[in-house]
Amino acid sequence: MLIHEECDEMAGVEQSKVEEGEAGMRLDRWFKTHFPGLGFGHLQKLLRSGQVRIDGGRAKSDTRIEAGQLIRIPPMGVDMKGAGGPLTGSPPAADMLWVVISASARCNGHGRWCTSVRRSPPSGPWA
Repeated sequence: MLIHEECDEMAGVEQSKVEEGEAGMRLDRWFKTHFPGLGFGHLQKLLRSGQVRIDGGRAKSDTRIEAGQLIRIPPMGVDMKGAGGPLTGSPPAADMLWVVISASARCNGHGRWCTSVRRSPPSGPWA
């Protein structure tokens, strides 16, 4: 169970207590589990600037966390807990018109683009 406590020192800062099952996990993987919408580069910036702390001390992304430690989570500006990946939402409609632009080997080269029009969606994660 993730425990969030509001800090009095700054609005929006949270303290999360590490659970028993999360002991030994790397800090960057802990953040990826609890904040899937937070990008790796953004996390690195938060770590380098000292905004993310473990038991009051600075932390690195490869730091192994232990049960009972408190992780300081700074305000991130947006809700990162429920952010979905690129494949969320409904699949494309079957009657949607697709325009495909490619520079494949079948094109004659010379800087020209080949175009084709399809009535069916390309194969992908919705197929």
